[in-house]
Amino acid sequence: MRGPWLTLLALLVGGCAQDETRLTQDTFQVDPTLLPGCIALSTERLTFEAAVGASDERVVKVDSTCDGVLELREVLLDDGATPFEVDVPQDRTLEPNAQADILVRFEPLVAGSFADRLFIDTNDEDLPRAEVVLSGEAP
Repeated sequence: MRGPWLTLLALLVGGCAQDETRLTQDTFQVDPTLLPGCIALSTERLTFEAAVGASDERVVKVDSTCDGVLELREVLLDDGATPFEVDVPQDRTLEPNAQADILVRFEPLVAGSFADRLFIDTNDEDLPRAEVVLSGEAP
């Protein structure tokens, strides 16, 4: 039996329950091409810890989740004065369903707490700038 909440969900998800959206009382499936955005990140936040003079590294995985090519136009830190560094992939063009790794390194020269933001600018019309919050502790 199809309740009114399921009909509303069908309208919100796909406009109407046609071929691309199949709804049942227990589950629903949506064609991924109907979802906004072409970029998916493995995380929204990275936390580091390293002694002064040492380093800690983490990877942000970037997935292309749409049918078109995803271009990583620019990868940058919000504040270049922090002890974070970014290694950008040489190939910044991701084919559909491809993945790229962005290496983030925390290498403090003094003790303290640090914060920054990693910005990933793309050709994704729905999410032209993705962001990862960075925090690091140097005891």
